[in-house]
Amino acid sequence: SLQGEVVGFGSTVRSFDPKRDLWWIVWQDPLAGEFSVLLARAEGDRIVLEGQWTIGDPPQHFRWTFSDITADSFHWEGHLLDGGGRWQLAEAMHARRFSRS
Repeated sequence: SLQGEVVGFGSTVRSFDPKRDLWWIVWQDPLAGEFSVLLARAEGDRIVLEGQWTIGDPPQHFRWTFSDITADSFHWEGHLLDGGGRWQLAEAMHARRFSRS
């Protein structure tokens, strides 16, 4: 279990590119020594981010998808690109907002 242990933290900078109708996202995690550039765009009612982790040999391509987005919840999937050029599901979660009242 990693409870209470800091495994990473980082900063994100996002910039909208109106010519391409997408977002450029830069993520850096100084604890892990990680730096990634992602592209985010709408695909129908989903938001899709694609990028590449800079750590690893070869670097790992990933895709994050947010779907079923409501004011209080969303579904998230993380896919990794395998050696055959196929996206493989690595993680999935359902998230919902809760009230502290």
